[in-house]
Formats: sequence, C-alpha cells, structure tokens
Amino acid sequence: MMKQDTQDLTQGSLWKKILVFSVPLMFSNILQVLFNMADFAVVGQFAGANALGSVGSTVTLVAMYTAFLIGMGSGVNVLVARYFGSRREDELS
Repeated sequence: MMKQDTQDLTQGSLWKKILVFSVPLMFSNILQVLFNMADFAVVGQFAGANALGSVGSTVTLVAMYTAFLIGMGSGVNVLVARYFGSRREDELS
C-alpha cells in the first residue's frame, strides 16, 4: 500500500495554507514563461523573422489553453474543498 500524504487546509493559518496551495500554480506559470522564452531564443537564433512571428502568434493560444486548464483544475479543487470542509464524504467521491 502507498502512504497517502494529506493536509487539512481547514485548520491553522489561512495565509500559510493559501501560499502553500498556490506555489504549484505559480511554479507552473514560471515554467510556461521559461518554455516560451526558450522557443523564442531557439527560433530567433536558427530561423528567420517569419518563423519567429509564427511562434509569437501561438504564445497567446498556448497561454489561453494553459489558463483554461488551470482554471478547470481550480474549479474542481473548490468543489472538493467545499465537500471536504463540510465533512460530506459521500458527495466528495
């Protein structure tokens, strides 16, 4: 059996819990920006202006898609937190 690491976000300091909860979201946004910067650097170094323009035009679409998925994940987390906080495990599953 695997050991399950759980944290109770309903007890303790609210600001500390919010910070710990949001660190992975901030880290994923930083990784996304670094990925885009690497794309610009590689394409700018080895391809022409048209290729660099095409990479630049897709950055907005990738950011929108990533933000949509992060938003969906946050929405699911809100529902899970709601049912977990009210101790309604039957509706949680």
